Amino acid sequence: MAKEIEITGPEWVVFGVEDFDASRRFLETYGLVETASTPSHSAWQALDGSGVELRPITDPTLPKPVVEGSTGRLYVWGVADETSLVAIEEELSKDRPCAVVDGLLTSVDDDGHAIAFRVTQRKAYEAEDCEINIAGLPNRRAVNRRVSFKDAGRARALGHLVFWSRDPERSFAFYRDRLGFRVTDSYQNNGGLFARAKGHGDHHSIFFLQIGNLPFRPSFQHIEFQFGDVQEVMVVGHRLQKAGFQTAFGPGRHELGSNWYWYFHTPLGAAFEVAADMDRVDDDWQPGVWDSLESTKGWSLALGGPPPSA
Repeated sequence: MAKEIEITGPEWVVFGVEDFDASRRFLETYGLVETASTPSHSAWQALDGSGVELRPITDPTLPKPVVEGSTGRLYVWGVADETSLVAIEEELSKDRPCAVVDGLLTSVDDDGHAIAFRVTQRKAYEAEDCEINIAGLPNRRAVNRRVSFKDAGRARALGHLVFWSRDPERSFAFYRDRLGFRVTDSYQNNGGLFARAKGHGDHHSIFFLQIGNLPFRPSFQHIEFQFGDVQEVMVVGHRLQKAGFQTAFGPGRHELGSNWYWYFHTPLGAAFEVAADMDRVDDDWQPGVWDSLESTKGWSLALGGPPPSA
């Protein structure tokens, strides 16, 4: 692997969807903002410019899907600079097709997922502070001010991607050996593996989860965007429920990553996680090896089925 590679995190996901209007309605309710729209294309962004793109499932320009139906079709990663982009092309072109068009380098990972890389387009934004009063410390929320149960901030940033895998260690090896990802936590018996990109400070940028006996194929499992705090997670979650979108799991808090979460089924195929307060880590982080997902489940109000992952 070339030492120059510095990936700054997942930045954009292109979906092929069967129900274009329902997908747009979900994304608006979730807290993304539509920045481009035509009858066959719709782009949605978080505050930092990361986001998702919708195209009809029949769009011939989409990469080939790994499963039928609505799902992610292209996963775009940001990189620190042109040097990293050139290094990735040199590395991946050794054994797989690569193409560069308008600064976007496209290829494929070892599980058949279409992946791409570009110099990061994330942008600075004015992040509102979360006014949380903590006993024993000075007030963070003004005296005589109530918490709002109606207003929720927008999604701030795309945090991580999760994929079902029959062999998480093998799936991760490509990202480790070819792209410089670091393992942050894992489960025994190849049950799952969390990893982060070199230039990304979140606990994980990607997670491969063992399918086991579940009736799923290797595919895109969920995407996570980060919100301001647990209050925003709860308000956004209730807003999605009120709009008719069903809980997949949560709300609750994960032990690995420490993030608050609420997962929802979506018309886009993959679940969407509403999240806040993810652990921040660097190369001094000590990865743990844990018994199972069940042993690190944290807590949840368990409104849905079994936990999909952290």
